[in-house]
Amino acid sequence: MLVALALPGLIFIFLKIFGKNHFDIPVYYKNGISGSLKECSWSNRGQYILPDSVLSAFGYKNNIDCLFVEATEVNNKEVAQVRKSFGRQLQIISLDGIEPNRLNRIKKCVFLLKEPWKAVLVDNQKRIRGYYAFTNLEETDRLNVEIEILLTTN
Repeated sequence: MLVALALPGLIFIFLKIFGKNHFDIPVYYKNGISGSLKECSWSNRGQYILPDSVLSAFGYKNNIDCLFVEATEVNNKEVAQVRKSFGRQLQIISLDGIEPNRLNRIKKCVFLLKEPWKAVLVDNQKRIRGYYAFTNLEETDRLNVEIEILLTTN
């Protein structure tokens, strides 16, 4: 009986001392972009990395993780919460105020953003790490968890 009670405690202590929890989020387009977008003028060679010319136009700071957001009335609350939680460690850039045709081209050709996605998480190496829709609580929670993972793995 004593062994049955002590065994779970010993396992817990062993895992606490020697175990390591490691989480990671995927890198999108690691092997390039499959297919081609006719209206986009770029070549598909190797891993897709966001172009410096576009990032600098948005005021992107090098070597920092970033969330690009198309804010809407529906997701303003969620964006404000992300800004409050991660604003010091994560650069949050709004895609608001851009002429609609240009915004659609940037979403389609640079961020490869499709509906219903409204946000793109980019790591400090300019790679896309996630797309988010803000359509429900689970989606917002996923964004928060993946930001935490990204910030702790860099």
